[in-house]
Amino acid sequence: MDLIAAVNKKDYKLFGAFFRENFPFLVMFADKYVHDMDMAADIAQEAFIQLWRFEGEFVSPEKVKGFLYTRLKKWTLTSTWTRAQ
Repeated sequence: MDLIAAVNKKDYKLFGAFFRENFPFLVMFADKYVHDMDMAADIAQEAFIQLWRFEGEFVSPEKVKGFLYTRLKKWTLTSTWTRAQ
């Protein structure tokens, strides 16, 4: 799969394959912070939505995954902090 084409060119089919392949890993990553699988799934889905809406261009698969995990960690920490208030 050409991840760069999937993201930069907004290719639905390739992006869908990337989503299905990586979504479970992002949910597990988010769950480590929020300890709630439903919330973790929502956060992971939001990260993919932000990736799809991103207007810039990525130059490597590592940058795409870095974008997702950075967004994911930000939202998990925000969610954890918000719930603690």
